[in-house]
Amino acid sequence: MLQAILNTTDADTWGVAVPDHASCAAPPVPRAAAGLSHAAAAASVRLEVRPLGLRTLVAVHGEVDLETAPGFEHDLRSALNDSARGLELDLQALRFCDCAGLGVLLRVRRTALATGKPVTVRSASPLVARLLQVTGTHALFTDVPVPAVSTAALPQQPTPAAPQLSMH
Repeated sequence: MLQAILNTTDADTWGVAVPDHASCAAPPVPRAAAGLSHAAAAASVRLEVRPLGLRTLVAVHGEVDLETAPGFEHDLRSALNDSARGLELDLQALRFCDCAGLGVLLRVRRTALATGKPVTVRSASPLVARLLQVTGTHALFTDVPVPAVSTAALPQQPTPAAPQLSMH
């Protein structure tokens, strides 16, 4: 998945690659094969949008994958267009998000910044926080908590001794 993200062409634009829907390394299991109708697939991601001062809070519930990403992007862009000062995303209830969902977040962020509206992540499920951390995109969404790495678990390297000078 990470390789698919790194192979996209948007890296020069703003320092991080933005995958399109076709760049996912493995296709998702078709929802029809899982016994879900198209309507059920569309319903597997739901947004709650409400004003938060001049910004807009968007709580995302469910799953975002290759099949649900287009509807997710449409709804997120709609919320962005209606917002005066940008979006705050609550991704705590997002149970699944693959590279298609990450691509949506990054493309919407790029559009938002071009219009002077930041997109931040207020909270994220452990899965989404990990996705953003592993892909190096967490810093683009300033409010995503990044787990600290404990230095106690790292092996200690001996400090090399300073060279001794002799005065003969």
